[in-house]
Amino acid sequence: MLSLRGLNGRAFATAARGARRVVGVRREDKNQWERRTPIAPTNVRSLVSDGIPVLVQTSTRRIFSDAEFEAAGAKIVDDVSSADIVLGVKEVPIGQLVPDKTYLMFSHTHKGQSYNMPMLRAVLDKRVRLIDYELLKDSKNQRLVRFGTFAGYSGKHWQRATSKRHTHTHFCVCANQGSSTFSTAWASACSRSATARRSSTWA
Repeated sequence: MLSLRGLNGRAFATAARGARRVVGVRREDKNQWERRTPIAPTNVRSLVSDGIPVLVQTSTRRIFSDAEFEAAGAKIVDDVSSADIVLGVKEVPIGQLVPDKTYLMFSHTHKGQSYNMPMLRAVLDKRVRLIDYELLKDSKNQRLVRFGTFAGYSGKHWQRATSKRHTHTHFCVCANQGSSTFSTAWASACSRSATARRSSTWA
């Protein structure tokens, strides 16, 4: 979960409200065990209280349930393509990129990663405004949004796990101690991930 504070949440909310923008939270679909979310219900509540409509794409595997987002004021939908600003964690499949929209995600393109150049081409062709978390920096050139130490551990574990049959592993990204980049909700998310019962339906 990415903290709106790390993204200068007040400025984000002000811009979205002033332009009457609708914010969408997409369902992560790069792999079936992905449970992360770019924002938590507490962030949704803040946005909604500022007059910003939030659409959350329904999911049975996200670390926070649809009911929790709905209780925070979000509208649960099957499709977030009507949103003006779409928040995600991982890359968006080319076929799901909607022309003339704004997407926030880790696109893994700024280093010229060859496997994502087709997606970058589609971003350009569809006139998509891409905001990559990796390139958001402060006045000291320090990244505002980054993966914590445990992301590296999870990545190594993922490589080992995918070499065998995957059974019951949950992944999440945890905040570094004292970091203002990620919300403390990540600690709760990681704890819940470790004890959550895996759903038999992936959506």
